[in-house]
Amino acid sequence: MVSFPWSRFSRGSLSLLRSGWLLFGGVLALFVALEVTAAISLRAFAPAAGPRHEQAPLVYKSSGAPQQEWHPYVYWRTRPFSSPNLNVGKGGLRRTWNAAPEDPAPHRVFMFGASTLRGHGARDDFTIPSLTSRILAQELDVPVVVTNLGQKGYVSTQDLIALILELRKENLPDVVVFYDGAMDIEAAYHSQVPGITHYESYRRHAFEAFETAALVRLARRSSLVELGLRYVTGWDWSLPGVWRPPSGPDGFAPLAAKLVRIYAANVRISEALADGYGFDILHYWQPVIWSREPLTSFEQWVVGDTDRQYPMMDSLFEEVYTRVEANLELNANPRFVNASNLLDGAEDPAFWDAIHTTEAGNALIAARIAEDLREVLQ
Repeated sequence: MVSFPWSRFSRGSLSLLRSGWLLFGGVLALFVALEVTAAISLRAFAPAAGPRHEQAPLVYKSSGAPQQEWHPYVYWRTRPFSSPNLNVGKGGLRRTWNAAPEDPAPHRVFMFGASTLRGHGARDDFTIPSLTSRILAQELDVPVVVTNLGQKGYVSTQDLIALILELRKENLPDVVVFYDGAMDIEAAYHSQVPGITHYESYRRHAFEAFETAALVRLARRSSLVELGLRYVTGWDWSLPGVWRPPSGPDGFAPLAAKLVRIYAANVRISEALADGYGFDILHYWQPVIWSREPLTSFEQWVVGDTDRQYPMMDSLFEEVYTRVEANLELNANPRFVNASNLLDGAEDPAFWDAIHTTEAGNALIAARIAEDLREVLQ
């Protein structure tokens, strides 16, 4: 009987295992070295932080980026956060200036929107809701409390759902203000699908293909991948490949038409809620840099820089804004305000990027909203 050569088998297995570990260790060390090199390269060749223009307005930033947390139905809200310029409390609500009301039952104004309303780049007391509250406190005899329910990246449908969640809790306002437009368009630009949230494909992949979503999440954190994508134009993480803009402006027409119809439907639904629950409502279609005239030299620089980063985004915005201006249903609605030209003629920069307004721009917008609210509340 021939015995099995266990000693030679064991020695061979150990040798193979040792070679495998050495190979794995070498590959891992090479990957780590490449990651470190890529991270150093990104830092060394990164553009200067903030706007690079002599007339750039002052933008207030927090020390550390506020993090988002999961929230049912609307996907996310901002975690409580504290800093000198930006403070977020319970429920992801940004701190808003309000006069201390003497009346125990003040009028309540809920304002919904995305980061433009939430006040990205502005101090707590200089967001659109804070400035609106300050104007109303000076001009009205009745006490008013304004709540800023704006959240980073929200589209109009998320704002509508956020209102429903407040009504479901029996947290009833006297007046609701919606300030929308830009995020609906930006989300549609990235996904080429109207009416969905930002980066909807992430959540779909996480639900339908967890492994793929995990790999994409890992790749997004890689400095090596980020450095490589510097040489790939038009890449968008929300799509499975390289995003290519339409061959011409007319290519956005079907997308823009559907987007305006969806927004108008959200207006109808929110007005039905207002009628059913007995509160007033105002809708503002917000201004963006492409709807403003004339532009300062800094804003002209922003337009060029945005076009470099997001090819033909301006064409989609202009197509949608033209259709909103011509929409008979919206313009026949006395509670809808097309504020796209509200910042025309301002001498100082009203925008510090393509959609976010400066504190000076916020003041002009707040003045118009306060004027309309004054009539409603009186």
